[in-house]
Amino acid sequence: MGEIGICVKECPTTSGEIVYFYDIDGTSELDDYYVKSYPTQLFKDRVCVPFDDPVRLELIYSYIRSFFETFRMIAKDMWDAKDIFLEGLFVIYFLGLFFMLTMLLKPTSTVFTWIYILGVPG
Repeated sequence: MGEIGICVKECPTTSGEIVYFYDIDGTSELDDYYVKSYPTQLFKDRVCVPFDDPVRLELIYSYIRSFFETFRMIAKDMWDAKDIFLEGLFVIYFLGLFFMLTMLLKPTSTVFTWIYILGVPG
């Protein structure tokens, strides 16, 4: 039997519970398609991993810790937080623009230059 992934509300902690799949309409259960649960634990707030079979547990851990899976999770987190990244880029851009415009003024540029040389905290 192949390994499949399904979305669950919480990780099952008991074994033998039968979970039926739903039809396309989302209300009627399919009697021929079901999954028997087995004891699992939550790993990295994302994945339910079995803890009854140490060989399978180590195989799943090695896959989750692999470079490509880690890279995929980092990329997904960055995509989820894209608004924070974009806001940071805009703040940096406008602060840099403000700095460049103030450096065009001779008196201001002299003051800023001495502040940066002396390292006076702003």
